[in-house]
Amino acid sequence: MNSTVNVNTQPTDTGALARLDRAIDWVGRAANWLALGIVLLVATNVILRYLASMGSVWAQELEWHLLAALILLGMSFALKYSEPIRVDIFYGRYSPRTRRYVDALGLGLLLIICLLFFYLSLHYVEQSFVIDEGSPDPGGVPNRWLVKSLIPAGFALLAIQTLAALARLYRAALQPSNPTPNPNPNPNPNSNPNPDPNSTSSDASSNHV
Repeated sequence: MNSTVNVNTQPTDTGALARLDRAIDWVGRAANWLALGIVLLVATNVILRYLASMGSVWAQELEWHLLAALILLGMSFALKYSEPIRVDIFYGRYSPRTRRYVDALGLGLLLIICLLFFYLSLHYVEQSFVIDEGSPDPGGVPNRWLVKSLIPAGFALLAIQTLAALARLYRAALQPSNPTPNPNPNPNPNSNPNPDPNSTSSDASSNHV
């Protein structure tokens, strides 16, 4: 069972964090529609190729352009809802305080990676824009710098969401700890908290008489 506490979504968020949540949700849901576009585009290309013997370099390249957009724009949305793969073999056994340290370390490393990719990709996009890079194949998708610009945009969104997750983690650490819950809760006040096993058997025998 995954015992990870989601530090990325809090219903009581207000101000900047709430606006950030709405923005990330909008971007993530918009990126979800790209998946449908990819499926329809691939299906159309396959049908045209094998039934009508028609093909388009532009349509084939557009497939991986849309896939790149789906991944890069969906990363922050996935982090917000804790969708990345987790291995809880050790994490599930940690105390809440140790989990916060592990989460903070992981988010800190992720932030460094985001900033590194963002910085390195700026020159990559600029160079593509200056030379007006297009597809090397005839009839391919032009203006390849547009899809490459999604690299810094995607990692910038991921870095912002990582900062928001760190802020929530810090805020949760400042809150007082919750009291230890009752290991044997009894929601029904009229029920017997310590039932006698003999009473059940005696009631059952009386019903058969």
